[in-house]
Amino acid sequence: MAMREQKENTGVLFKNDRKTSDRHPDYKGTANVNGAEKEVALWIKTPKNAESKVDHFYSLKFETPRARG
Repeated sequence: MAMREQKENTGVLFKNDRKTSDRHPDYKGTANVNGAEKEVALWIKTPKNAESKVDHFYSLKFETPRARG
């Protein structure tokens, strides 16, 4: 996902059109966290508690990009 340089502490997510399993993220992207580039994955989750006051929430994962090649 080579894009122009991101400002510090910002990021971007795109819908994951390659999702084939519930384990795959719903959205993927990149972020600049305190000057370090990170890959970001986002899942849209449904609470297991039937009495929850929300119908969904977001779960995020940040990782250091792996070397390509």
